[in-house]
Amino acid sequence: MNTILVVDDSPLVRDLINQVLSEKGITILEASNGREALDILKKIKPSLILLDIMMPEMDGISFMQEFVKIKGYENIPVIVLTALSERSLIDKIRAFGVKDVLFKPFSPAKLRTTIQQYLKQGKSKV
Repeated sequence: MNTILVVDDSPLVRDLINQVLSEKGITILEASNGREALDILKKIKPSLILLDIMMPEMDGISFMQEFVKIKGYENIPVIVLTALSERSLIDKIRAFGVKDVLFKPFSPAKLRTTIQQYLKQGKSKV
């Protein structure tokens, strides 16, 4: 069973992701900011992380600065979901080892395909 941590301050985006992945046998964990996500990571090691950049309290860049320090989690793929198109921010977040960037609004098919690609690399399927 795969577990995906969705870190996004928008309940609508989290709901959409739940709908897209619900029938695929995936456990979805949700956090509305990076701080909540780090708390979840103390208890559970997900198969993949979907991460927004712009969030209150702790944004995606600050989250990644802390995430890369967690021992044993370096092989967890992180996919950024963002409405930002500013190249410097995208380059900055990629420098932390982010595997992919999907721009909002993204299609459900593109989300599924991208997640499947990275879970497959870890020998899992969506």
